[in-house]
Amino acid sequence: MAASGRQKEWTRGRLAGLIAGMGESESATGGAAGSTTNGTPENIGGLNGAQLARGFHREVVAPLVAAGLPGLRHAAGRLGSGSDVLGLDDAMSRDHDWGCRLTLLVDEADRAALPKLGELLERGLPERYRGLPTRFPTTWAPSGSHQVEIATVGDFAASRLGVNPLIRLSAVDWLSLTGQSVLEVTAGPVFTDTTAEPRLARDRLRWYPDDVERYVLAAGWQRLGQRLPFIGRAAETGQELQSRLLASASATDLMRLSFLLCRRWAPLSPRSKGCWRCSGAADCLPRPRASRHSGIGRTATSIRRSRRHCSPA
Repeated sequence: MAASGRQKEWTRGRLAGLIAGMGESESATGGAAGSTTNGTPENIGGLNGAQLARGFHREVVAPLVAAGLPGLRHAAGRLGSGSDVLGLDDAMSRDHDWGCRLTLLVDEADRAALPKLGELLERGLPERYRGLPTRFPTTWAPSGSHQVEIATVGDFAASRLGVNPLIRLSAVDWLSLTGQSVLEVTAGPVFTDTTAEPRLARDRLRWYPDDVERYVLAAGWQRLGQRLPFIGRAAETGQELQSRLLASASATDLMRLSFLLCRRWAPLSPRSKGCWRCSGAADCLPRPRASRHSGIGRTATSIRRSRRHCSPA
């Protein structure tokens, strides 16, 4: 579909404004990690969620496991859901699903130890750590149990991904993955690891196989190409709201393409809370200018160049 010159101007202007404003919106959504709003006790100081989990493991959970199940090979870290897994939690994050959370994983060979580990944690965890409850309700467990998740590596990964990465993944399996689900398995801080399978899972989930990567990139460019002409067409026919919505969706497509081109897994919302910057994608591609008309051109040019660089010969 050919777009008129006026339609192209609409498209360039809308997308340039959106992309240039992303840095500002990222700063606006961030909060002070040390804030003590939402009823958070003062004695956690400036700890973010990952730092809280590290201390909770070192001072409470690790001694408990060492005394009750000496020699148990396990990995402990802040994995799974939550903005603190990516280091993006702020004061607002503390109003839901935030607190003394930890994941303990064992290899398949040690699956039989899980019931004993669960009993040990249920009996031995204190009521509070640094003034925070160790048992509290979450959006998935309103009963208020402790939030130390225990599982085998394969079961934990499958609960997030829908497939077990320790088993060979097919092309369909790879296409079913979301960046967010992979990050929940691979991106969080690990405090101790005496097992074998977590490293294997992280290595296998490092990035798409070549043929799947090419397919995902092609699909992303095709989706963007199909949507772009309608930004100007909608504006030209007086559909202001529709044009703005299409421009916003196209800006998100561009952000996701930048993650793909830099071979970084994209989180659930790549335009929120500085995800683009913290992932490394912002360093891989030149930052767009703030100019109304040059921003989209610079961004698209840098993405096209990276596309040529990353594409196989």
